[in-house]
Amino acid sequence: MGTNILFFEGFELIFTYAILFAEAVYTLLAFIMVRQVRLMNASFNTTIKSVFLFFARLHFMLSLGLLFLSLLTLL
Repeated sequence: MGTNILFFEGFELIFTYAILFAEAVYTLLAFIMVRQVRLMNASFNTTIKSVFLFFARLHFMLSLGLLFLSLLTLL
C-alpha cells in the first residue's frame, strides 16, 4: 500500500492555518461591507437604512467573533 497524500506529517497544521487565513479574509470583507452599506445609506434615502446598517454590523461582529474563537482554539 502507498502512502496517502492527505495524511502527511504537518497536514493538520497547514490546514488549520489555511482556514484561519480564510476566516481573516472573510472578516476583512465583512468590514468592507459595513463601509459600503454606510456609503449606500448616505447616497440613498430609505426608511429602513438603520436596519441595513444593523445587519451589516451584526454580520461583521459575528465574523469577528468566529475568528476570535478560532484563534482561541489554537491555544
